[in-house]
Amino acid sequence: CGNGKNIEGSNVDGIYIASGQILNIEKVNNYSGFTGINGALKNEGILNISGTNFSGNVNQDIINNGNLKLSGLASSFEKGIVGIGTTTIVGIDID
Repeated sequence: CGNGKNIEGSNVDGIYIASGQILNIEKVNNYSGFTGINGALKNEGILNISGTNFSGNVNQDIINNGNLKLSGLASSFEKGIVGIGTTTIVGIDID
């Protein structure tokens, strides 16, 4: 999902990715407005993110207890990423 659009949570809980599920998020201008205590995204499956900006969420941007892959275009995370899952970064220059 994405392609230059915004995803606005409008003060609702975040999105949950269960074990065995896959979510791809690419080129979202702003992923914001989520208020859930489990973050804007709670991942226990496979989450792939590229070129997406997270801001304006109440708690963590991502709680990763699954597999998170950041690739391609750089993304930004105002509230950060936490969790015990695996995070892989490919194809992004990090300074």
